[in-house]
Amino acid sequence: MRAGRKTGLTIVELMVGMVAASVLALTVGAIMYYSYRGWASVQAVGNMERDGALAMQTVANAVRGAASSNLTSVAAQFAKQGDKLRYTRAGVSMDLVRQGVQSFTNTISASSNQVTVVLNIREPTSGVSMIMTNVVTTRN
Repeated sequence: MRAGRKTGLTIVELMVGMVAASVLALTVGAIMYYSYRGWASVQAVGNMERDGALAMQTVANAVRGAASSNLTSVAAQFAKQGDKLRYTRAGVSMDLVRQGVQSFTNTISASSNQVTVVLNIREPTSGVSMIMTNVVTTRN
C-alpha cells in the first residue's frame, strides 16, 4: 500500500486564515464607521447652515417690509424658545431653526432704521457652532 499525503488544511493554517480575515474585516469596518461619521457631520453642518440662512433671510424680509415706527413689533415676532428660533406672525408660528440655537438677539437702532441680528447656532451631534450676523435697514 502506498503511503499517500492526506489532503486538507492544518489547524495552524486555519488559524492564520481566520486572523487575516479578522484584520481585514476590522479594517473595512473602521473605514466604513469613520466615513459615515464624517458624512453625518457634513450633513448636520449643512442643515445648520441652511436653517440659519433661512432664519436670517426671513428676519431681513420682515424688517425690510416694516415701517420704521413698527420695528419693535416686527423684532418681537422672532424669539428663542428652548433651543429653537420661532417666528410668530398673525397667530401662526413656525420654527425657523429647529435645534441648537444658543442665542438670538436683534438690536434696533431707531436713528438709522437698522436692526442688527445675531444668531448663534451649535450643532449638537458634531459640536460645530456658527455665529451669523446681519444688519438690515428698512426700505421705508
